[in-house]
Amino acid sequence: MISPDRILIVRPDGLGDLILSLPVAQTLKEKFPGCRIACLVSSRASGIRPLVDYVDDWTVDDDGKGKRLSVLGLARKIREDGYDFIIELKPSWRTALAGALSGAGNRIGTSRRFYSPLYNRRVSVHRRGSGYHQTDLDLMLLQPLGIRIIGRFPRLDVTEWGLGSAAKLLEPLGASYIVIHPGSAGSAPNWPLEHYRRLAKIILSETEYGIAVTGAKDDTVDFDGCLNIAGKTDIESLAAVLKGARLFVSGS
Repeated sequence: MISPDRILIVRPDGLGDLILSLPVAQTLKEKFPGCRIACLVSSRASGIRPLVDYVDDWTVDDDGKGKRLSVLGLARKIREDGYDFIIELKPSWRTALAGALSGAGNRIGTSRRFYSPLYNRRVSVHRRGSGYHQTDLDLMLLQPLGIRIIGRFPRLDVTEWGLGSAAKLLEPLGASYIVIHPGSAGSAPNWPLEHYRRLAKIILSETEYGIAVTGAKDDTVDFDGCLNIAGKTDIESLAAVLKGARLFVSGS
C-alpha cells in the first residue's frame, strides 16, 4: 500500500495554470491526510498561498535574483526538504533532471518527452487534441498513487483581508456589478480591446449593473463610465472582487 510522507507538485508557470492544477493537491490531501503537500511555483503565482489551505508548503522557483533556480539549486532544495514523491504537472528537462539528482525515490511524469526516462513512474498523457480539460489531464498523473479521478474543480478560499480590500475598491458600484477583465498578456485567445469597450457600453446602457474593470493597468484604458481598478488589486483582493460579481467576462 502506497503511503507517501512528503509530496512535491511541480507547476512553476502562470497563475491560471497553477489554479487549474489545484485539484491535484486537494485530492492528495484528502487521500493522504497525514502527508505533507508542497507546490513548486513561479514567483508571479506565489501570491495565491493565502487562498489555499490544503497545500502545506510553497517553494518559489526563484534564485533571489529574479531568475529560476538552477538545476543543482533545485535538486538541493528538493533533497533538503526530503520529498519521497515528485509529481511533474509542468514537465521540463530542468525540473526532471533536478528531481532525478535530488534522489527522490518516486518521480512521476509524462512518458511522452525525450527526457521522460528521468521519471521512474511514467504516465502516458497526451494533452493536445485529447478532448480532456487541463485539470483532468493533471489528475491523470495521480494514477501511480492508485488514484483515478476526473471532473474536479479548483477551490480557493477568499480571505477576510481580501473581502475588506475589495469592499473599499468597489464602494462606488454597490452590490450589483459585472467584472470585465480584458487582458491575457497574450497567453490565451482573446477579443480586441475595442470589443470589450463596446460590450461595456451596451451593459451600461441596457442594464442597471455597474462595471468593474480588472487586469494590468496598461491593458484597460478608456473604459468610460466603468470603475477601473486595474493594477489596484493583488490576488487576495481580486479573488474577493470576482466572488461578488454577478457576471465575469474575459478571454478564452
